[in-house]
Amino acid sequence: TGIGVDDSFVYWTGVVGTLDRCSLAGCNGSPTRVWSAPTAVNLSNPETNTYALAMDADNLYWANGDGSGGSVLQCSKSDCGGSLVTLATDRNGPVGIAADETNVYWGEPWPENEGGLFACAIGGCGGKPTLAMPSAAVAVAVDSTHVYWAVMGSGNGQGEILMAPKP
Repeated sequence: TGIGVDDSFVYWTGVVGTLDRCSLAGCNGSPTRVWSAPTAVNLSNPETNTYALAMDADNLYWANGDGSGGSVLQCSKSDCGGSLVTLATDRNGPVGIAADETNVYWGEPWPENEGGLFACAIGGCGGKPTLAMPSAAVAVAVDSTHVYWAVMGSGNGQGEILMAPKP
């Protein structure tokens, strides 16, 4: 459900609460499990529904959850199991995640018309992310000056791509 690549590995999340990686040279069908949800896979448990993936030079960031709850997590590429940081909990279905040199951004499209685009400092924000924009974002990207996000529409051709200066 999310994918990222650096100079050595390709990383991806699975909807069943997993984060895996494979060397760019290949892994013969046996990827390395970087992280898995702390509870048994249960698609009705939001913490085992892993979505989206962002990365920087040192860390991986991903969202867990669905419309009834979720979290945003961070870990070091070199030791995910030993460096897990929970950036935010009790979120409304976090999806679409991006990171820059100082912040992690994600969207929360639920509940409909009440979602938002949120930001949290890399390393943590005391569990209190900033509402960057009151817009139900489903996909997020950043560059050096702006944050971009996609908003679902209720019908064909009704979605939007929006941008704003970084908060």
